Amino acid sequence: MNTDNNVGDENGSMNEREGVEEKSFNLTVAEVGSKDVGRRIARIDPKVAQVCQIQTGDALKILSEKTDTVALCRPARQVDGKGLIRIDGYLRNKLDVGINDR
Repeated sequence: MNTDNNVGDENGSMNEREGVEEKSFNLTVAEVGSKDVGRRIARIDPKVAQVCQIQTGDALKILSEKTDTVALCRPARQVDGKGLIRIDGYLRNKLDVGINDR
């Protein structure tokens, strides 16, 4: 599972079209709280957000092995971290991933 804030490979290549440094991370899928269901929200590891300079409200392109989708970034919970991305069942179904998939 990759998050994408105009992000690409793990080495940080340049996106020629937008002139933005690209970074991608493999994150473990986790379930969201009930208030996020159906809202196309992703809550990602705060360390990843910091490295990628992702802020609350930014659109994230989330990639799986089969497809991709877009979600809005919201702050992670205090207990989150450790390489998690929290997305709801709608996004997981669209991406064809499950809980604990990477």
